[in-house]
Amino acid sequence: IERAHELVSSSSSSSFQHKQGDVWVASYVKSGTTWTIGILAALVGHPAAEYAGNLQKVTSQFCPQPELPDLGFGDDGFGHSMEQLNDWSGIDIGTNNRNYRCFKSHWPSKDHVVSNGKSKFIYVLRNAQDQLISHWNQVYG
Repeated sequence: IERAHELVSSSSSSSFQHKQGDVWVASYVKSGTTWTIGILAALVGHPAAEYAGNLQKVTSQFCPQPELPDLGFGDDGFGHSMEQLNDWSGIDIGTNNRNYRCFKSHWPSKDHVVSNGKSKFIYVLRNAQDQLISHWNQVYG
């Protein structure tokens, strides 16, 4: 985890290009981030709504997570390069003839998830006890 943090700190926050209309879904782990992204995909008619339970597919095809660096696994990995993220085409929701990009983050205090005058934020909160039990079950269950 420390190595991943170093990779992100040195590359993503300094070179990530925010665009008007970016949507960030942010939360602590196991708080419903992927579930919320599935709802967002359904609302905008994106195919990701059909596979919202598949974290890897959703992250790689609909709502990437900038703090996950590209580890060189190609389609089998979660991460994207900064070039891929900056070129991310986004989703067309038929409003104002614009595409909106969706991003996921579990590090809301990092530089790339800050008020920047361009992005909109959805912050997901969950009961702390339920979040802890869910995380425990994922790691040890």
